[in-house]
Amino acid sequence: VQPLSRRLGLRRSAVCGVAGKEQEGESREARQARANEVRREKMRALWRDPEWREKVLDRRRSGTAVEKHAKAIAEKWADEEYKQRVKESLKGREAWNKGVPMKEQTRRKISVMKKGVQKNAETRRRMSEAKMALNLPAHWRENIQRGKLGKTKEFFKMRREYEALQQDLKLWSDSHRVRTGRSPRAVTIDSIGLHPPLLSKLKKYLGLKAKLQEYDSTYEHDDPILR
Repeated sequence: VQPLSRRLGLRRSAVCGVAGKEQEGESREARQARANEVRREKMRALWRDPEWREKVLDRRRSGTAVEKHAKAIAEKWADEEYKQRVKESLKGREAWNKGVPMKEQTRRKISVMKKGVQKNAETRRRMSEAKMALNLPAHWRENIQRGKLGKTKEFFKMRREYEALQQDLKLWSDSHRVRTGRSPRAVTIDSIGLHPPLLSKLKKYLGLKAKLQEYDSTYEHDDPILR
């Protein structure tokens, strides 16, 4: 593989900041700036070549390149000194998107991605360990136990069935939301021409939700499937 300087058509002196014949009295910074400009022009010319650009992007997108990059970043962040330097350098700096309103289309995409997402077992385990390490007050467990009072085995069975149906219906709901820009409404499911099996699932889902609301009022809000 040819070195970058040769592929760009640059001499070694240009890469090092000399860039040909030095001008009388020119500072090192000026020579470096001039060499950088030469490099930029060469790179712009290369990126205008579709074939060369596609080859470079293919290498960047390859699984080996992504894995190598991820490993290098992980090794860097394992170094506490490096991590501290980055934190110090970012202190006091405003985020690039501060004050920039998010597009409605972006909000809708994020909403579709987040609603009804189930956390895997490993994520739940790490969250549990993190909470246990917080050394929460003694009444925390009591609050959880009070939240379970009055909820029978039937309730937990219905909740499992409800959550399974929710996961099953999520793809349909997300597709409807992306296509129309809004969540499907419970009052219109009979009139929008759904297939009988899907309509049956939705009615069963609504029936389970109504029963769960008798035990827990939180099921009245934040439904990721229907409004």
